[in-house]
Amino acid sequence: MLRVITKLKSFKPSQSSIPTPICVEISSRVLQAAPSTLPRSDFIKECQALSIPELRQRQPKDAGLKCSLSEYLKGDPDVVEALVPTEISKHRSSVMEFLSREKDRKCGHTHVLILAGAELTPGFHFRQRSEFLHLCDCLVPGMLLVVLRNRKMVLHTVLCEPRREQQLDDKLAEIACQRYQVDQLLTLPQLKQLLCRRCNHSSVKLWFSLEKTALSKYIQELSEQLRLPIDCPRQLLEYARSFKTPQEMEVIRRSHRIAAQSMQQLIAEHAPRQSMEQMRALFAYKCQLQFAHQPLPFEPKCYKGSGQLWLMNAACQYAGYCGILARTWPISGRFTPPQKVIYNMLLGIRDKLFYLCGKRENIVHTPRELHVVYLTLLGEQLMLLGVLPSTIKKSKELQKAAAGFTCFPSSIKHVGLDLQESSEQLLDYPLKPGNVLAFQLSICIPQTCHQAYPEFRGIYCVLADSIHITEQHQVELLTEDCSSVARDVEQLRTGCLRMERFAN
Repeated sequence: MLRVITKLKSFKPSQSSIPTPICVEISSRVLQAAPSTLPRSDFIKECQALSIPELRQRQPKDAGLKCSLSEYLKGDPDVVEALVPTEISKHRSSVMEFLSREKDRKCGHTHVLILAGAELTPGFHFRQRSEFLHLCDCLVPGMLLVVLRNRKMVLHTVLCEPRREQQLDDKLAEIACQRYQVDQLLTLPQLKQLLCRRCNHSSVKLWFSLEKTALSKYIQELSEQLRLPIDCPRQLLEYARSFKTPQEMEVIRRSHRIAAQSMQQLIAEHAPRQSMEQMRALFAYKCQLQFAHQPLPFEPKCYKGSGQLWLMNAACQYAGYCGILARTWPISGRFTPPQKVIYNMLLGIRDKLFYLCGKRENIVHTPRELHVVYLTLLGEQLMLLGVLPSTIKKSKELQKAAAGFTCFPSSIKHVGLDLQESSEQLLDYPLKPGNVLAFQLSICIPQTCHQAYPEFRGIYCVLADSIHITEQHQVELLTEDCSSVARDVEQLRTGCLRMERFAN
């Protein structure tokens, strides 16, 4: 060890290990300091990140929109669809058959149906029009659908994009035609050429709903050029949509099942002190867990009435079809005797209306007549409670007086692709198998109603359910997954409160 140390002490560096001036010069060149700034090219300047306001300004208005309803159902393991190619073909054939029977009993004319899609309104969620969606599963804003049927009953469907100036690439057009189940994808000038070529005779029937838009003005000028009158198809399209196919009924059952189960879970699980905003968000969340579309068709209408009652009217949408219901339940888990009287009264009226819908030889033939029966039954019950005077003898006066104690302006309506597919004219069409009806029943007795018994003042109650009239003229309750009998609602709520007390 000592020998090694003495050798290290006697070590002297050789001449080759001493840095020469050349080495110093080279090292100084390599290790020189980098310049403080480098010149940036134009490409690098363009790649700089934009601010959030600039990004929002440059973002397309239709960014994030789905192109079809099938894109909403990708995560659902048990997908049920109605707007598939085979069903859409049936819809188009049935609609054109309705139009031809209405306008021409011989069905020998050429019919041209033109439907304008919905426009995108900034700040609002885009919703396609029901009449357009029924015939084409396309969620692109501002599109135009044209369905032609010639004298040989052959259908030809065209999808037009009015904003596009140049013709779409052939390969992309072929993909779009396959996706939306159309024969051609054209621009507006090309569509004009097609209509001028195929609608140059007087036997053509042109169907279009005129509006105060530039596109509507363009179609009107085209009809004047072709010397063809324009007929409005809106009422006939509503009537055609009121008859649901078996495939549509599968989707409608699913949408109502989601809404009913979400409402059932909400009644059983919500905390007594939750706010209305929390109740709305909880219902939307439970619908989303079952693959319902977001946002909901409308924000759930939630109200906390006097006497510790919750009232909620809500809906969800699945595969384009809506499910709607409304319920009333006690927060404490028990109805008071006056509340139970009002609730059972409304439940009895609902059951009587269902019975009338299920009879093969109907006494009531239209939804409007059902609404009249509902007001009559409600008026009779309100007279028993002393809310209405017993001196009212005429039925019209009784119905008018009873209408003042309801929450909904229209109590009975058709539902499907839209929450309210019932125009004033459709309410006068007879009820048929395949119809889906929503019954929105309500009783509201204000505190200022001094003629009512004191214990009934200030009670509000709502009850909404949907039914399907089957081919055997039977009534299928679509919202049966949510309890409606007063005793079942109380048991559902008290069970939750017991679990909450046990947890605390």
